[in-house]
Amino acid sequence: MTCNPRWKEIDDALEFLKNFGMLTTKELVHYRGEIICRVFNMKLKQLMAGIKSGDEFGPYLYGTYVVEFQKRGLPHAHILLGLVNPVKYPDQIDGFVSAEMPDPVTQPQLYSIISSQNLHRCDNRCLEKGKCSKNFPKPFVEATQLDDNGFPHYRRRCTNPQNAILVPYCPSLSLRFNCHINVEICTSIKSVKYLYKYIHK
Repeated sequence: MTCNPRWKEIDDALEFLKNFGMLTTKELVHYRGEIICRVFNMKLKQLMAGIKSGDEFGPYLYGTYVVEFQKRGLPHAHILLGLVNPVKYPDQIDGFVSAEMPDPVTQPQLYSIISSQNLHRCDNRCLEKGKCSKNFPKPFVEATQLDDNGFPHYRRRCTNPQNAILVPYCPSLSLRFNCHINVEICTSIKSVKYLYKYIHK
């Protein structure tokens, strides 16, 4: 989960400060880190409460997370979950994770969120010798598959060219939180190592 600086709660807090002369029109949102952090923490608590209650992914077994700040000052959380009923099969994966653009006609709100929050744009932060370190664009895949190591390759049909640069998401979470939430199915201990690397930097 990455903070969306355009969340309504952030806009409302800035408008309140502006109305009382505590914020100049030239001040940008990233100068008010206390507002960003307060709203992000509130949203993260809501997300974790939904996960722990089993509402999002089913019965919850365990979880851990770490919050870090991007160079542009926005907080984001890396969250690792264990479920009572692990997601193991392609049809289960498709029930939680999508790597395809929503339909702009039948799902306009979700389409707007995903278009603005979950499309990977290569720049100097991810390009190494002219190649994306995040392996975008991804190949098109007709159906979700698991490779020999159990790693999922999400369904990305060639119905929309943007599917190749789409960061996987959970539709219900994206709609609920209106921010970048990358949801992946983890099948390796490497995910745990990756997360704990942040905690013990």
